[in-house]
Amino acid sequence: MGRFFYLTRHSTPKHADHYAQPVRRRHIRRWCFASVVTLVFLCALYLVQANNLAMQGYQIETLRNQIEKLRVESRDLESQALQLQSYQHLNSRLSGLNMVPASDVKYLPANADAVSLR
Repeated sequence: MGRFFYLTRHSTPKHADHYAQPVRRRHIRRWCFASVVTLVFLCALYLVQANNLAMQGYQIETLRNQIEKLRVESRDLESQALQLQSYQHLNSRLSGLNMVPASDVKYLPANADAVSLR
């Protein structure tokens, strides 16, 4: 009987933690793996967001430059339109057409009773 107690005493673990240690290590490894995967995912997400932000900044700068070019072109066209509508320019063009000024201009009165029919 002494041998039986000896075998049972030495065949069972001394502490309950004996079986728990491999499970704890597996949990720690899983936790570390999950942490590393999460960290890599967050870094990739950060890089994607930073790239999108840089692209949008570049597009905004391109559009601002285009707006400035269009403003300059608009000012030039307005200046050209004013120059073409000026009295001196129109007078020089009219003199080349051999037109004479109109004398005795008569205007027709606008009647309120007049109605247009189709």
